[in-house]
Amino acid sequence: ASACGREQIPDVPQTPPSRPILYMDLEKGKELAGPVTAAVYPSGEYLGTVVRAPSATWSPDGSTFAYVTEDSTLKLKELRGETFTILVAAAGERFYPWPMWSPDGLSIAFIVTAESSRETGPFTSLPNSLVVINVVEKKIRSRYALSKETIHLPNYFSGPDKLRWSPDGSKILISWENAVVIDTGTGTVQTISPT
Repeated sequence: ASACGREQIPDVPQTPPSRPILYMDLEKGKELAGPVTAAVYPSGEYLGTVVRAPSATWSPDGSTFAYVTEDSTLKLKELRGETFTILVAAAGERFYPWPMWSPDGLSIAFIVTAESSRETGPFTSLPNSLVVINVVEKKIRSRYALSKETIHLPNYFSGPDKLRWSPDGSKILISWENAVVIDTGTGTVQTISPT
């Protein structure tokens, strides 16, 4: 349509309200302080603790976030609050609490390690692997062995930026004590940097 010889500008669809920003916090209570994931909207509206687990991460569409519980269970929680169990750790394994979504939102990758025993102590190198979960089928899609240089507790340790999917979902970068790229099609592990 036109008015006075000028085209009418079509209505611009309203953008949906933005999702809250998730961040790791320490919740203080009667007992010792524990790590939790808290949330705040970009507008400043504080939501507080959303799960009692560190480093929850949003799905690409922003409808669901993934997190790992203290007893090594991978769970999903929808924005409206419904929670689903995706996978429970096998006996003798622990899930690291930093799950990373694939770009298409159908898979989640995270590090799994053997539980440390009293004899080895918590800082001993233990076998680690990268596990990719099919979110829809709720089962392991792939498991990739990591090198002995990827130790149990890295010296340079931070949150979910240690795992990163390539934009096409074909590779995963793991940056801990060393930096490696895993090809999710072939399973090839390529060392990018030894430190």
